[in-house]
Amino acid sequence: MLRRWDKRFFVVVDDPFFTALPRIRRVEGKENSEITWLVYQLNRNESGVGYAMSDPKVIFTLWDDVLTALREGEAPQQSEVLAEVAARIPQLRSFDI
Repeated sequence: MLRRWDKRFFVVVDDPFFTALPRIRRVEGKENSEITWLVYQLNRNESGVGYAMSDPKVIFTLWDDVLTALREGEAPQQSEVLAEVAARIPQLRSFDI
């Protein structure tokens, strides 16, 4: 429906989120894009309070390619997820699953 109506979308995300997504095929130029991603890097301010955003990386993609990438993306191994959780929660020492 959106393609038929010639509607295009922008998705704004931070760099770590976009990097974690499965690889999405890119197209050249805004005129060929159905979904345009604006990917920002967030940097802590020198004062240590708050963040500043970089200029965005602009990435052009198609609906079908995004859907395919999200559907066929490779899920992380359980051990990878648990290791990341353990790294982010220092007081958590072991998992018993």
